Amino acid sequence: MSNHKYFINVEPYQSTYEELKVLYKQCYDELADIYKKDGRIYPEYNPWLESYKHSDETNAIVLYVVREEGNAIGYCLMYITQDTRTQELVTYEDSIYISPEHRNGLGMLLGKGIVRDMRDRGIKRIILSAINGRIVNMWKRIGFTPIATTMELEL
Repeated sequence: MSNHKYFINVEPYQSTYEELKVLYKQCYDELADIYKKDGRIYPEYNPWLESYKHSDETNAIVLYVVREEGNAIGYCLMYITQDTRTQELVTYEDSIYISPEHRNGLGMLLGKGIVRDMRDRGIKRIILSAINGRIVNMWKRIGFTPIATTMELEL
């Protein structure tokens, strides 16, 4: 998938982890900042790497990497699973992130590419979370429909 200077590739999680770990942390920090604005405490960043490794080895995750001139500037991690009620293949977003200086339209390119690729893989539904109105509107333009409110209770 490409758009002149940007390329979106499916890449293995394990062999790209060292390169992408800065982006993974930036994504987490942005989410933590949103929580902090609401006066909530967000846990310290501590990814469960063995779980990601296992998911990568069993093809349960797909990693899309957005590159500009070979440099990673964004990514999306999606889990593929079977719906326990219908047995259809579905995918859930783990995280999606585009570096702030590249956000004007690149998220739409990535989103459309994910939809195309998942359709080609036989996925029946894509399930994701959007944290603000701008992102909700982008996903709606791609064809997503809001169906629920995500809620959380800290214990």
